[in-house]
Amino acid sequence: MIRFIVSVAMIVLLAACMLGPDFVSPSATTDVGEEFRVPDNHAQTSKTVSLAEREWREIYRDEQLQLLIEQGLLNNLDLQTARIRLAQSKAARIRARAPLFPKVDLEAIWERERESHLSKPGSSIGEEYILEGVLSWEIDLWGVNRRTLEAADAELSAVRYGLYGQQISIIAAIANTYFDLQNAIDRQEITEATIKSRERALQLLTLRRDGGIISGLDVRQAEVALAQAKVKLPVIVSRKVQLENALQILLGEKPTPVDILEPLDTETLLKEIPVGLPSDLLKRRPDIQVAEAKLHAATASIGIAKGALFPSFTLTAGYGRLSPTLDDLLKSQGKTWIIEGGVLQPLFNAGANLANLEIAKLEKEQVLLSYEKTILTALAEVSDALQEYYSTDEVLLATEQLVFSSQEYLRLALLQYGNGVLSYLDVLDAQRQLFDAELSLSDAKSKKLNAVVQLYKALGGGWQI
Repeated sequence: MIRFIVSVAMIVLLAACMLGPDFVSPSATTDVGEEFRVPDNHAQTSKTVSLAEREWREIYRDEQLQLLIEQGLLNNLDLQTARIRLAQSKAARIRARAPLFPKVDLEAIWERERESHLSKPGSSIGEEYILEGVLSWEIDLWGVNRRTLEAADAELSAVRYGLYGQQISIIAAIANTYFDLQNAIDRQEITEATIKSRERALQLLTLRRDGGIISGLDVRQAEVALAQAKVKLPVIVSRKVQLENALQILLGEKPTPVDILEPLDTETLLKEIPVGLPSDLLKRRPDIQVAEAKLHAATASIGIAKGALFPSFTLTAGYGRLSPTLDDLLKSQGKTWIIEGGVLQPLFNAGANLANLEIAKLEKEQVLLSYEKTILTALAEVSDALQEYYSTDEVLLATEQLVFSSQEYLRLALLQYGNGVLSYLDVLDAQRQLFDAELSLSDAKSKKLNAVVQLYKALGGGWQI
């Protein structure tokens, strides 16, 4: 009994060791700087809480957009696929954990046999019934099974953060498509209103020509202006239908028209856009968390590959009944048991195990470089999003002034044309500039809204559980 207790104690102590390097998160030593790169004429509000810490409903305050995002998070097919992958990864983790425990099987065997008279003269037909419980266990002396479980845990974490990253992408895609669709509707309304206005102007000019007040040149110029506006309308309508279909696919629905209730409105945006510190990205961006989890799994794989160089130890035990007849199978006289121990030491495999260890180390180096690149890409995406946000803000202000100036230009042109100072060509030029300015203003509003979407996404916002 003392020898047995000592043996078990030694096995437990040996099993406490694990081959291979232990994973250390590189995030603590990663230098990402103290501030994001922003345009020179804009101050960075890095000391405040990051925009990404806010729940997506606080960013997208349009109620219809909120309903669409909720529908997309529930029904989007890519998200559903990601959830299935997460369930698979959870099952894989359970499978990886199983070898840490003994395996127990119940075996029932019936045999009927007659041996050759040449080998055993006088042999007769014999029967044998066996009912046996079998316990087998591979002792994890080198921590291979525990490293396998560690790798499975890391892979599970990578898949989970991948799901969060997919959620961020779906939210951003729905918001972008929604704002683009609002823009298309706005452009359609501007174009239709322009067409109606030019049709009325053409009718008035035709009457004045018929009355001999003006020449036919003014009428032809108005016809050209009307045709130019009409040419734009089919393209805008086609774009609107494409956006509706794209939005429905994001929602997991078949392509159908979408009734957008609200016009483009940049007033729904937050007045302040804080971005926090670059170090926040290491914990906020799911793609960085995925890269770190994959690095963890690759580190654990080194221990798994190293364990293949060492001997494996197995214990097998069986207990049951054996009898030549079925009636006597459960009697005590038929009791049988067996205990076995085995050691398997790899001796020669042409360097395959050493090559696997070297491959595992090199794969870890590759994953580490991928992790570092993911961080650099995240920093660049935030900087790009900030540049786009501030640029769209400036463009929007300038375009609003352009619309105001174009309206004044048209008003004065109409007044002076009525007084005979300007030709109708000047009026058409003013109308064209106002039409283009109104379309540009709609685009500028949409781009500013989309810039907020991209900034929120780049900062890692939108996956709050």
